[in-house]
Amino acid sequence: MTPRAPDPILHPRLRAAYDSLRRAAILRHALRAAAWSAGWIALAVLLGAAVRLNPAPAWLRLSALATLSLASLAWAVQAVRASVPSFDGFLEALEAHLPELRSLVRNALDLEAADAPHTSLELSRAVQAQA
Repeated sequence: MTPRAPDPILHPRLRAAYDSLRRAAILRHALRAAAWSAGWIALAVLLGAAVRLNPAPAWLRLSALATLSLASLAWAVQAVRASVPSFDGFLEALEAHLPELRSLVRNALDLEAADAPHTSLELSRAVQAQA
């Protein structure tokens, strides 16, 4: 048996898939928050065109616009946190979706992470190739 050298193959691929999922969720919720903010801006402009008084209502509209835009941003952050699982949760969902890969994925990740003296490079690569 040759000594095992660090050769992570599966973990970076799974991490890339997880990061892609995370980026997609962030983009989706950021676009929704931007759409809501654009709607608030349009409403503030329409109110400004309809009500032409002194500068006090303009400052009130501006503060309401800022508050509503920040609320939209806070909603987006909360929605991203709720919709994106942790990396371990992502792996569990993947294993639940593909039950035949469950032990292979776990074993391959464990072999990549641990630097045990009783594992070989050949065993590690065989499990990774099978997973």
